[in-house]
Amino acid sequence: MHGIRKNKTMDAKIGAGTINARVAFGALVIKEKLHLTDEETVQQIEENPYLQCFLGYHDFIAEVLFNPSMMDHLRDDEGRR
Repeated sequence: MHGIRKNKTMDAKIGAGTINARVAFGALVIKEKLHLTDEETVQQIEENPYLQCFLGYHDFIAEVLFNPSMMDHLRDDEGRR
């Protein structure tokens, strides 16, 4: 796989790894432009190779790339800037 993947910086027992900044910002753009819920955004990204390409993936990945609950964290982080 040549795509951008989740960084495995944390142990699976402790918590989730980090998400690449391009994926995080791109997911927020997709959500806002398509007027989707968090769950719909993750589902659309999972199913649509064009959206995955927009996020910087080079190959189609037929799996959930991140949990919809991460969208809350992304919005919180963006709001602090």
